[in-house]
Amino acid sequence: MIITHACLEILDLRTSTHQFSDFELDFTKDLTHDYVTKIIEKVNKNCSKRAGSFHEDSKLKQVLKTYDSNHFIDFSKNVAKVFLESLKEAGILESSDLLVVEYREDSNTMLGLILLENQEGITHESFASDGKVNNEITKNVYILPTSGLRINTFLLVSIPDLNFYSVEKLREIDGVKKKVLEESIVNATFHPSTNEVLKAIKEEAKKISEEAGNDSIQALSTVKNYIYNHGADDEIDIKDLADTLFTDESNKKDFKEHLALRGVSLNEPLEYNLVENKVKNQKIKTDTGIELIVPSEFFKDNNNLEIIQNDDGTMTIQIKNFTKIIGR
Repeated sequence: MIITHACLEILDLRTSTHQFSDFELDFTKDLTHDYVTKIIEKVNKNCSKRAGSFHEDSKLKQVLKTYDSNHFIDFSKNVAKVFLESLKEAGILESSDLLVVEYREDSNTMLGLILLENQEGITHESFASDGKVNNEITKNVYILPTSGLRINTFLLVSIPDLNFYSVEKLREIDGVKKKVLEESIVNATFHPSTNEVLKAIKEEAKKISEEAGNDSIQALSTVKNYIYNHGADDEIDIKDLADTLFTDESNKKDFKEHLALRGVSLNEPLEYNLVENKVKNQKIKTDTGIELIVPSEFFKDNNNLEIIQNDDGTMTIQIKNFTKIIGR
């Protein structure tokens, strides 16, 4: 990843003031370069981000269509004005900074619009009077989030086609939670996020398996193992997954139809690198408090692990073919 331009715009909604920058961020400073790089890496790895396509009447799209990297500072200010006006109209009283950044990944040019909500922190302040120093503890409400914190409002826009990924947190307005920017300035059609796709597949597989009298644990493990083995294509073939999960044709049909109602297509894009750690293992918890973390592939057959249904209604888990127990 190469960062080519960046500006930081201050949107102080607490005091209804703002400060728009007349200069780009200086990436010869290690602190600035490292912080912005980590923020971009963080949002890129967010598995809640949804792919979107702007509608023609989108306010934000109209601003993005004017994008010219040769006039980056003016563009950054214009975007910041649109964000500021939308948040003010909604009555949002938080203090945030807007990071506007152009970066390149492989042959792709991306534009990041990343809202950095200021954090409250406790710091020290020193006062001098009559040659004496008085150190006090004070609150600072204008601290940028650390690069390790989750960033919950951003857009990553592809230049020049303007397709994008985005995340926006729900903000409470007059007792109603809504996505303020999506409703006011973004105006787009969205596809389910990687998280939403995985959740929908798991929930429908579990539900239909239970209704059919099948083992839902086995179904969830099959889902995870399927994605683990097929995820490299960054696309999940829902029809093939249905054939893998079920033998009954009505179950296959229900699975595909239920997912379609949740916005999951038959060939659904899925960013495998974002969910690899979620699908390679299956967690089992018994009603007696025992928890096991088992590689999903172990559920393909009974060679390594077997769940046995006993005649008295209890279950037995057999773990096989290991040579050593390691205490942790």
